[in-house]
Amino acid sequence: MPSLPLAQSGGTLLRDGHGRNAIVPEPEIIHEESNSVTRPNELFELSVEDIELIETSLRHAHGALSLELHRKTESAKNEGESTQRRILDLLGRLHNQKIFYRPKNKVYVSG
Repeated sequence: MPSLPLAQSGGTLLRDGHGRNAIVPEPEIIHEESNSVTRPNELFELSVEDIELIETSLRHAHGALSLELHRKTESAKNEGESTQRRILDLLGRLHNQKIFYRPKNKVYVSG
């Protein structure tokens, strides 16, 4: 993959799970009525409860997909396993962005 500065490439520099960098072009949406170009919203305002609901839903989807894989053909299993990996990767990225804390004024007892 050629190495281009981000300003020239018009993309976003991403790092995959194996430590490799990739420049991903940013999607552009053209509205036919106005011919204007818009970019997707990259700043989401989610509460802790929203994130918890998303995580719970992803875990539920992963579990349901696991049960379905036992009844599917080999090619469908490969697609389902790919989806499972993507779900687990997303759950891992959500977990890694959390900030865990301990109470400052009390003795912390784990468990």
